[in-house]
Amino acid sequence: MIKDIRNMKIDMRKENENINFIDLGTEELILFINELYLNKMQKFTIIDCLYDLNLFEVNLITINKEIDISLGNILAEIPYENKVKDFLYNRLISDKEKNDFKNISSNFFKEFPHKNQLRDVFRNTGIFFNDTNQSEFENVFNKIKGLNFLNGDLPIAFSFDTCTYIYQTFSHLYKFYNEKYSKIIKNIDFLVSKGVIEELSRFENKYNIDNVNSLKILISYPNIVGKFLNQNKLNTRLIHLGHIDYLKCQTLANTKIVEKGDSKDKDMSIINGLASYVENNNIMLYLFSHDSDFDSRASSGFPNVHSCFLKRADINDYHFNKFSCDWELFTRFLYYLSILFGAIILNVSNKDKFIIFGLWIGKRKEDWKNERVRVYSHNPVLTRIKKDLEIMKEK
Repeated sequence: MIKDIRNMKIDMRKENENINFIDLGTEELILFINELYLNKMQKFTIIDCLYDLNLFEVNLITINKEIDISLGNILAEIPYENKVKDFLYNRLISDKEKNDFKNISSNFFKEFPHKNQLRDVFRNTGIFFNDTNQSEFENVFNKIKGLNFLNGDLPIAFSFDTCTYIYQTFSHLYKFYNEKYSKIIKNIDFLVSKGVIEELSRFENKYNIDNVNSLKILISYPNIVGKFLNQNKLNTRLIHLGHIDYLKCQTLANTKIVEKGDSKDKDMSIINGLASYVENNNIMLYLFSHDSDFDSRASSGFPNVHSCFLKRADINDYHFNKFSCDWELFTRFLYYLSILFGAIILNVSNKDKFIIFGLWIGKRKEDWKNERVRVYSHNPVLTRIKKDLEIMKEK
């Protein structure tokens, strides 16, 4: 291994009465955070299980009742995509490890999240949503409020490209605007291109035993990554998150599936299909994208199609290293980190540690759909949460 394993006092090979684990959805994760708060475990470090870096320092006790997240030096430490391989090699100790390293395919280093993907965590969990995309959606909603359909104004539809679902945009839109603009949202059709659905349905890339063994060579927590067997690789699971965002849209909004248009180019087949639907049904479409190239193509003069570019928030735009968010957003933050790294560790003290798995052997599609994580610990907090959940189910 790269270095001595931290004093976790958790042997992931022995799932017996000494180790509790519980599966929690993001809404149920609030119970977990509340138990930490009540049991005076209000300050902890989030450690990733791949690089073994201190990602964030968390403080649950704040004056404004929000949660503080401090970055420290993590953005300086975690490598850019083209530096991941060198970063991992330089941490190896023995000649055998360095020898084994040479047999690992270069493509495999894509399984380690890089600096830009860590930056994206704040955008994709919604922490930056109000600062970056609020104005775009507010402008559109205010335009819609001024329409009079009885006087001939066209019905309104929204649509997202693939990356906009991957960035969890519908979840953020619904969270921040459903109450304020509920009447408008109920009357908007969300058009979903079959091309987008196809791109969001690619779950084929999974870790085999050789992949898991390669990970074990490179990291400090081999017992943890042993749980990744037969689960989705990094790029596939990020796409999976986009698929779940689409399923939320399908459940919570008026969705209509739209055929692809004529084009061998994937983006243009999506755009052409939506433009044809708009023309045939005499409606007005607001097409949202985080992709500047897609936005440029969609802005090429299609009648009644308004392409809306959503700025991609960059943590470098913020000149401080501490952020605050509410408890609900913080559970999204933990969930996303656990998916990004496969598992994270909440290090409260040498005695109190919790491993939050985004991947585990036997994880099912229902676990993805319900956005579940699996939490392991010796701490009796998990037993109390189990009892709380049982009581809630009985009511």
